[in-house]
Amino acid sequence: MQKVIVLGAGFSRAISDRMPLMVDLRAQFEDRLRLHHTVFEPYGGDVEAWLAYLASDQPWLGDSENLSNRALFSRSIDVLYDVIIKAQAQAEEAQPSWLDRIAWQWSHENVTVLTFNYDTLLETAFQRVGWARAASAFYAAPLTERYPVGSSRMLSASPPSRKVPTVLKLHGSVNWWHGGSNAPLTEQMVYHPRPSAQSHSEPLFADLQPFLVPPTSIKNGYYGRSGLVTQWRLAAEALRAADQVDVIGYSFPASDLPTRTFLSSTIRPDARVRVIDPYLREGAAEAALPGRELVLLSQSAQTFANKHAGTRVSAWHTQVDGGQCLLHIEVDGEARTYSALGSLHPEEALREKLNDLYGLQDYTQTGARGPSDDRVYTTEVFIPKGKNQA
Repeated sequence: MQKVIVLGAGFSRAISDRMPLMVDLRAQFEDRLRLHHTVFEPYGGDVEAWLAYLASDQPWLGDSENLSNRALFSRSIDVLYDVIIKAQAQAEEAQPSWLDRIAWQWSHENVTVLTFNYDTLLETAFQRVGWARAASAFYAAPLTERYPVGSSRMLSASPPSRKVPTVLKLHGSVNWWHGGSNAPLTEQMVYHPRPSAQSHSEPLFADLQPFLVPPTSIKNGYYGRSGLVTQWRLAAEALRAADQVDVIGYSFPASDLPTRTFLSSTIRPDARVRVIDPYLREGAAEAALPGRELVLLSQSAQTFANKHAGTRVSAWHTQVDGGQCLLHIEVDGEARTYSALGSLHPEEALREKLNDLYGLQDYTQTGARGPSDDRVYTTEVFIPKGKNQA
């Protein structure tokens, strides 16, 4: 079974309430751009409609007014980048355990992820579970890299040792940079390994801008770029081949007609589609995906992960008075202690105990060591649910 995951802003918000939704951006734009709140009234308070207005020349305006609008639009993209980067930094301070579990499960299933999110929280989780060292390993985008003068490419991260999930970022990413709106459509995007609020001032990236497709209903100026065209074509191929599609945190907004049309025209009629969103809008998914078999789950991403991701196990052993060895096994945060009997080496006893409890498994080992000094040896394993299990 081939599985595709489609992620909207609600998925990042489930990871951390620091991550903004569309309704949060209006206040950010008003504050950072010093806009009066009445600016949005002609657009019914809709940020997307306002950005679409700024992004396109209006025939009833003079050149100077249209140029002014475009300048404000460009500044809005800078604000969007800063908001995402700062929110992501705060979110990374406390990652929920379910995120690593779902990342581990999706890695095991070798899924393709289509995401409309700019942040790199999922890619970082994929890195944490140990299948690749760099976020770039998950991208199918035509990216290039920049290096300081005198440095060597040999210092870059080695390729992953196994097949990893594919992440297609359909609206760009905070770690993809380009030459701006005046750059050629064939320009190759530059991968930034560690984007931050200071990236604009870094010598290697001072002439570039983050590649973010703004949340507007008019995106033609961005969709024509070859790097993004590649993403959408690969996404279409993945959806046409998928037996199951899980849509998490995407609300099917009526204003996002290009995305709705894309999904409805590429998802196979016989594909099983699950829509996971605690704030499901009645009729939204059905209207966007007519004629599809839909399973609507009004639940959080955490609830979904707890049910459909595998089991995360941390195991270690300690020595107590008298030389007795104790085995400790923590399952999804709940720890139990066992006595190590027999003459087995503690590490062998630990593995035997895991096998007794969970059977012979194809364990994924991180080799992580615990934070406590009394943990003589620690291994972390993940026992996935059946491959592509529904």
